[in-house]
Amino acid sequence: MSEKLATNIAMEVNAAISRIMSVIWLSLLVMFLLCSIYVRMSTGIFSSWLAFKNLGSRCAESVLLRRRRCACPRDRLCIQTRKAPSQIIRKPRQLPQAAERFPLICSSYVPISLLYRYRMSHEETAMLDARMLNEFIVEAKAATYVGGGVPRLPCRPGAHDIGYDRGDWRYLDSYFGGTDFAGQEVVWFADEPVWAMNYFGCVVAPDLIEGGAAGAVIKAALSTMYREGRFLGGMEFEHAFGRYIDRSEGGCERFSGSECIMVDGRKAYELDYRGGLIIP
Repeated sequence: MSEKLATNIAMEVNAAISRIMSVIWLSLLVMFLLCSIYVRMSTGIFSSWLAFKNLGSRCAESVLLRRRRCACPRDRLCIQTRKAPSQIIRKPRQLPQAAERFPLICSSYVPISLLYRYRMSHEETAMLDARMLNEFIVEAKAATYVGGGVPRLPCRPGAHDIGYDRGDWRYLDSYFGGTDFAGQEVVWFADEPVWAMNYFGCVVAPDLIEGGAAGAVIKAALSTMYREGRFLGGMEFEHAFGRYIDRSEGGCERFSGSECIMVDGRKAYELDYRGGLIIP
């Protein structure tokens, strides 16, 4: 009798333990499902917030300045993403639809000016992107040759290379020679070449100016120009070693020009340059 009672008690205890474990596992399963739903919802909201929050910087920097032949008016600049060339950024009117889906996120984190920026025409957007390119070129030029940038390992035998990087933007000035020299400046965006300029300069009157003095005049004049936020448009600059004169035509999309140093009314140094956007 006692053995039967003990067996029954053991069975009841085992059954109670099984029921407790079942409740515990069921509770854990419910908690796991709730946590999964919460994480999924939070991730979706966070991703949307992050996408809209970074939209301004992506428009300003990560929208690739790749010029392609398309139906855009006048200069035919076509804005594309860093992905494949065929994956062009969505049409301007599609962003407000996304804003309607996330009104709280948009109103909290997206500037109204940014939403209006997506409604701009292709021509207006192209002008804005050309301005951003111009700003980076001026910034890079001021930080390299004129600003005493640190030389880099030459990418070609015998070349002198000076470079500058900011985010997805990259600039390289690579030239050969000294008193008489030839070189090329290139701008990359997201590892894609988007702009370049070629130049050749020489001292034409060594009796009036030597290479070091010409370099001092050029650096002083260009520093003044870059402080004005430009590298084109022409200027005249007086220096103790001579008068610097620059003349150019066009904008950063396509331009040509020349610079010279006049000493006692004679041309002592001259340089010709030409450049613009790179079209694949």
